[in-house]
Amino acid sequence: MASRKIRIGILGAGAMGVEHAAAYAHIPDVEVVGVFARDLERARSVADICGAQPFDDATALIQNDAADAIDVCLPSTIHHSFVMTALSHAKHVFCETPLTLRLDEAQQMRDAARRAGRLLQVGLL
Repeated sequence: MASRKIRIGILGAGAMGVEHAAAYAHIPDVEVVGVFARDLERARSVADICGAQPFDDATALIQNDAADAIDVCLPSTIHHSFVMTALSHAKHVFCETPLTLRLDEAQQMRDAARRAGRLLQVGLL
C-alpha cells in the first residue's frame, strides 16, 4: 500500500522557516504546500527551496485545504494566535520552541488540540 504524503504549510520565512523548508525538501513523504511571510518575495525565496507556493496571508495558508499540518516558525510572542487558528481549522501543528511565553496560552493550545483531535507538537528541528 502506498503511503500518503503529509502536506505542510510553513508560517515564517526567517532562519527557522528556511531550515524547516530545507529539511522537508529531503523527506520523501512530506510535501510543503505553502510558505507564509509578510513579504511575498521573502515567502517566494523560501518556497523555492521546497517547491511550495508563496503566501503573504497566513490565514489563507492555514485555511488552504491542501495543508494537513501547519509548521509555526514565527516569533514566540505570536505563536498562540497562529496555533489556535490552525487548530480551529483542523490542522495538526508543529511549533518551534518555546511554544509560548505564558502558561495559560500553552494550556489553551493543548486544550484546543485535544478538542480538535489534532496533534500539537513542540520541538526544535
